[in-house]
Amino acid sequence: MKRTFLLLSLACCLQTVLAQGVKPAHVSVYPVPSNIHEVISVISEKLLPVQGKITETPLMNLLTHELYIPGSDPADSAQPTCLPSPSDDEESDAEDAASREDDMDSVVVDSAVCDTAEDKDASTVFIVNRTDSAKVEALLALAREKGFYDASRYRYFFQLDGLSNTQLYLYIADMKSPYAIPSVQYTDVWSEDARKNGDNNPWLFSLSMTRESSDAFSLLSHRRISDVAAIFVDNEPVGIPRPIPVEHYDGSLLLVCNPADAKRSRLYDRLKAGVTHVPEPAPLFRPQYVVGDTLIYRVTWPKSYEGNSPDHTFRLVPLLSTDSLCRLELIADTVFSSSEEDLEFHGFRIPIGEYRKLLRRNHFVIVYKPASNDTDIELKDKGRFGKELMEVLMRQAPAWKKAHQRKSGDTAEEVAMVMTFYIVNGVNLWDFYPSMPELKMMTTFNNRFSARQASGEYYFDRFEGVVNYHIAHTGQGTVISLRSEKDRYCPTKDSMDVYVDTKGLIEKIVYHSLMEDMDGGYTIERTR
Repeated sequence: MKRTFLLLSLACCLQTVLAQGVKPAHVSVYPVPSNIHEVISVISEKLLPVQGKITETPLMNLLTHELYIPGSDPADSAQPTCLPSPSDDEESDAEDAASREDDMDSVVVDSAVCDTAEDKDASTVFIVNRTDSAKVEALLALAREKGFYDASRYRYFFQLDGLSNTQLYLYIADMKSPYAIPSVQYTDVWSEDARKNGDNNPWLFSLSMTRESSDAFSLLSHRRISDVAAIFVDNEPVGIPRPIPVEHYDGSLLLVCNPADAKRSRLYDRLKAGVTHVPEPAPLFRPQYVVGDTLIYRVTWPKSYEGNSPDHTFRLVPLLSTDSLCRLELIADTVFSSSEEDLEFHGFRIPIGEYRKLLRRNHFVIVYKPASNDTDIELKDKGRFGKELMEVLMRQAPAWKKAHQRKSGDTAEEVAMVMTFYIVNGVNLWDFYPSMPELKMMTTFNNRFSARQASGEYYFDRFEGVVNYHIAHTGQGTVISLRSEKDRYCPTKDSMDVYVDTKGLIEKIVYHSLMEDMDGGYTIERTR
C-alpha cells in the first residue's frame, strides 16, 4: 500500500513538472502589405549587379504574381484570371464563365501578362516553384545582407501550398505597422481534435482574445494596409496568412495550421499554456435596471421624411436584470420604415403598411449579455406574428393561384407557410434602422468601456467605422462622445454624444450624420 502511494505521488509530481515544462506560446499578428510587388521589384533591381554567383535570372522572373480578393483563401487558388477570350462557339457560355469568375475565392495572375498597376496594388503574395525556391531564398538572404530593404520592418517567409507539392507561397510581413499586434492576449483556446485529423485536414484553433486585443484586431481589420494578416507564434509564422474579414469583431482569432508539420504537434498545449487569466475590467457604468420599471423615451428627427414623420416614443421595460443577462422589452408606438416599396416574396406581395402594422402589434425583446456586451433582438411572440403574417398572405391566395400555381406546382398555402417560417425566423429588424434606432442604440454602451478608459479609438459597428472617443464625468453622470471620419468603408462622417445618469441609465443620445450633401440625425431622450 505504501509502495502504491509513493508511485502515485511520484506520477503526480512528474505530471506537474511536465505541465509546467510546456512553453507558453507567444502570439502576434502582422499585416501582409499589399505593395509586395513594389517591394520585391526594388529588391530585384538592386540584386542584378551582385547576384551572378547565385543565378543570372532576375528575382522577379522567378516569381508568379498572385492576387488576393478580400475574403479569399490562398489555399483555394486554382485558376488563372488571365483567361483567353471566348471563341464564337463559346459566346453562349460567356455569362456562365463570368459568374464562375465572380465566385472564385482567389486569383492567380502571371506578372508577365497581367502586370497592371491595379493588380500590383492588390498583390499580397508571390508563388515560387519548388525548383526555384533555393535560388529565391538565397537572393533574398543576399538582399538582406546587402541592406537592399528594411529588414527591421519587412520580414519575408515561405509557406507550403496546401494543394500542391510543387510550389510555395512567398509573403512579407510588416513588423512595424502601426496596427500590428506584437502580443495577442487571449483567455481561452478552442480546437478541433487535431490529433484525430487526417493528413489533409488543417488544424483549427480559435483564441478568445481579451477586450484590448480584440479592439486592436478590430483596428487592424479596418485600418489595414492589406487584406491579409500573418499570425506568428514565438516569432515564427504559423500557417498560411488568413484574409482579414471586413467585419471580424467577435473577439476570436483563428489559426489554421498544416498537420504535416511536426512542430505543430504540441501547439495546442503551448497555446493553452499561454492563456492569460485577466480579471474583467470594471465597466465604465453598469445599468441599474429594475424589473417592472418602465422607461419612456422620445425619438425625434430634425426633418420629416417625405411628409411622414418618423418621430415616435417607445417604452423600455426590464424583464430580467442580472450580472450575466438582461432582457428588456421594447414597445414602440409606431414602426416607420423609410422604404415605401411593398415587400415581395415568391409571388406574394406584402404591403409595406401592413408589414409595419404587424411589427407594431408585436413587441421586441432586447437580450443583452453584460459580460460580452452581445446584444440580440427578438420578436416577443413569433407565433402571433407568424399567424398574422399568414393571414395577410392568404388574402392574396386566389390571385397567387391564378398567376403562379401552374408554374410552381405547389399550393398557395404551402408557399405561404414556407415564406412565413423564413420571415418569422429571419426577420431582419436592422432594416428598420434608422427608423427605429433604439433597437441598435439602447444597450450599445452598457458595458463597452471600462472605468479606466478616457479617450482613444476603436471600431464602432453601429457606425461601421473607426471612431475617436472621449469620456467625461460630470456631477449628473457620464458623457461619451464619439467622432468618426469618412474612410474607404464608411462614406459618412458621424458623431454621437451619449448622456448617462448616475444610475447607469441612458438619458439622451444625440446622433448626427453627414454624407456628401445629406445631413441627418436624430435624438433619443428619456421623458420619464
